[in-house]
Amino acid sequence: AVAKVSRRERRRRSIADMGLLTASDCAVGVVYAALFAHGQPFRVLMLLLCALGLAYGLGVVAAADRLSRSPVVRKLMLASASVLFGLAVSVPVLNGGVASATGLAMLAPMPLVALGAPMRVAVPVIGVGAGAYVAVAVLLGAPSAWYVVLHLAGILTVSVACAIQGRAAARQRTLLTRLSKVDALTGRIEEMLAGKFWGRVLVRPT
Repeated sequence: AVAKVSRRERRRRSIADMGLLTASDCAVGVVYAALFAHGQPFRVLMLLLCALGLAYGLGVVAAADRLSRSPVVRKLMLASASVLFGLAVSVPVLNGGVASATGLAMLAPMPLVALGAPMRVAVPVIGVGAGAYVAVAVLLGAPSAWYVVLHLAGILTVSVACAIQGRAAARQRTLLTRLSKVDALTGRIEEMLAGKFWGRVLVRPT
């Protein structure tokens, strides 16, 4: 039988996934700023921001269980997403825009958000991320309009594919949960069958 995952456990996993996403993105930024950003005028600032983001993400992972029980968990998740979004925009801006080595960092989280987040959350987050990418390209410049269009179209295509796979996996989990409660021989829900049986026993005339 497949054990049913509680709502709080799903919430805890979502919080931990957000922390892991933040930590992994910032870890890549730390490596880039420390080893490959030679000659960049804001190298130290990029390194500091990414290090803070890495520590923040690991802290969210460590505190995921406690945060999942908090009555203000939605606000905490919004704050975490805001931190990730701020880092994803500020580091490429400091590094020179969408054409820089960290430019793809603005787009990289989108498929992961599409894969794991509900549609009502994924669509606004991806929309804001895409808008920020275009804004940075307009304000700081890009090699060409086609550069922006192709990168954005490519990541959105991957995000759609991840969203489809994520929804399919969610349906499979739901089906497995339902099947775990069904008696394979009778096709009836075990709880309902037991309830009807004992109900007949209790009301059987003497």
